[in-house]
Amino acid sequence: MPNGDWNAVPNWLFEGSRLKIFFLTSLLLVVADQITKQLALFHLAAGPITLLPFLSLHLTCNTGAAFSMLQGYSWLFSIVAFFFSGYFCYRIWHLTRGAFLEGWSYALILSGAVGNLLDRLTHGCVIDFVHFHYLSFGFPVFNLADTCITLGAAGWIVLMYRDYTRERT
Repeated sequence: MPNGDWNAVPNWLFEGSRLKIFFLTSLLLVVADQITKQLALFHLAAGPITLLPFLSLHLTCNTGAAFSMLQGYSWLFSIVAFFFSGYFCYRIWHLTRGAFLEGWSYALILSGAVGNLLDRLTHGCVIDFVHFHYLSFGFPVFNLADTCITLGAAGWIVLMYRDYTRERT
């Protein structure tokens, strides 16, 4: 994209107002998430693996929400993920040309929601395995889908802030 022109996107990515690239990205991220989780299930069943002094792979089964809150409500989060997935598909479908940060944010959140929903439907819980820790501090164990949701939400917050500042001026 020359000179940062976000509108210089090939026409084959568009069909009306629908941006295929965001659906394709979501699909690829869901596949990557599911592959990493299957690898974790296979290789971490015997126990955690320390990669670095602050990073280990530790298999967990999360029946709650982010940071293992509300454990045991996997059915509720499955319903929520299903409806949010539909909402973000709708939002992507109706994007206008050049709405790239919005599209990437929605695509990331969609892929994370679908990846974790697939876990809940097939395993009854979300498979988490990445664990950052230092001395007595341990960040909650997470996965690629969680990372996608976090990055997408960060993009969405940037968009809301941008819109808020535009309205105030």
